[in-house]
Amino acid sequence: MYKVHINPDDLTLYLSDEKSLLEHLRDNDLYVKSSCGGHASCTDCVVKVVDGKDNVNEPTFAETQLLGNVFHITKERLACQCFIKGEIKIDISAHDKASDEARRQNKSKKVSSNTRVRKKKEVESIISERKEKSRLKRESKDDESWKNHWDKDKSVAPKRLGGGMRPKKIKDIEEDND
Repeated sequence: MYKVHINPDDLTLYLSDEKSLLEHLRDNDLYVKSSCGGHASCTDCVVKVVDGKDNVNEPTFAETQLLGNVFHITKERLACQCFIKGEIKIDISAHDKASDEARRQNKSKKVSSNTRVRKKKEVESIISERKEKSRLKRESKDDESWKNHWDKDKSVAPKRLGGGMRPKKIKDIEEDND
């Protein structure tokens, strides 16, 4: 059994090395948020090792993947991957059940928006109106003048695009640059 001092509650527990720190904290009714259930896939259960960093196991590969390799700077570990090997002091002040619960409640509340819900009959009438407008537009463009316009009278000068300029050949462009 190893002595674990927990801040900010100023609580001291005696824990074994058989379970992870997250399991021990939950067994002692201390709140530590964890979305993944202790499988090292979320980073929600981060705790700060204030003192005794040598008395916990080395960070696992999964933990290093999530938090990076900066434990020696941040002193943060995933509680689900942290096993105790001696006396330590940790800080769980980042885990506040009231604020997490309030955030969860805010997510579940219906957000009032300006979204308009239409009934099926209204939607059908809008669709039929749009189809009618589209049909009328097609009929007005049903003018046959545009069809096969390339076969029509060649005496009419075609519209000149691009300012009436002809494209330069690649050789001409290269000669201009010299």
